[in-house]
Amino acid sequence: MQLTMDGREVRHPAPTGPHLGSAQREVLRHLGLFGSITSTQAGVIVHEQRTARQGYSGCGHGAKDHGTYTGLGCCRYAVSDGTEVMKRLRDRGFVEKHFGLWFSKAA
Repeated sequence: MQLTMDGREVRHPAPTGPHLGSAQREVLRHLGLFGSITSTQAGVIVHEQRTARQGYSGCGHGAKDHGTYTGLGCCRYAVSDGTEVMKRLRDRGFVEKHFGLWFSKAA
């Protein structure tokens, strides 16, 4: 840990790599507000971001086919897409998983 000029603690060295995408930033913003997130919730955020960028549904093709989907999230692909974004954030040192929930990485 290292102190910043304003007295906050940060990890040293800081996480490196490419900049965060809009969906990753939104997931981290959610973590900051609520403290934890499920993979399905992260997937819904990913799909909302994709919809905002593309202007049409960001859910997978056929996900809401004929109203048969009755699971959690916006579509059946929310959990897998959310898991992938969370794994990428974990690999970069931002989050960790405990008992099925994702949390910001502890110092």
